[in-house]
Formats: sequence, C-alpha cells, structure tokens
Amino acid sequence: MITNPSEKTGLKKISKMSFEEAISRLEEVAQTLSSQKINLDQMIELYEEGNALKEHCSSRLNEAKMKIEKITIEKKS
Repeated sequence: MITNPSEKTGLKKISKMSFEEAISRLEEVAQTLSSQKINLDQMIELYEEGNALKEHCSSRLNEAKMKIEKITIEKKS
C-alpha cells in the first residue's frame, strides 16, 4: 500500500516518464485505489496522479500515431 502517492512519483515527474513507466505507475495507482485501504485525501491525490498519467500516456500515443502516419505518407510519395 502506498501511503503517500507523491513519494513514488510527483506530478511534475510524470512528463519525464516513458510510456511504459507511466502505464506501470497507472496500474499501481488503480490497484491502490481499488484496495480502498487509504483515506479520502490519499484517494484524491492518487486520482489526480492517475488522471495526469492517463493524459501523459494519451499524449505519447498520439505522438507515436502522428509519427507513423508521417512515415506512411512519406513512403507513399
């Protein structure tokens, strides 16, 4: 159980995470939230962190998609 969500990763550090690191941390956050063994304030902090991780992962996926589309378009030309 994680008692202090920011002890493992602060919200500022998320932007520096790889996609794989962010997904792994998001899984940890989801598991901790599911356990319901933390207080409300900790749940809110974890929810905020989880949301930031989700946004980061979504952004990384969009970047990858754009790169693949660019390669595909260049190959057709």
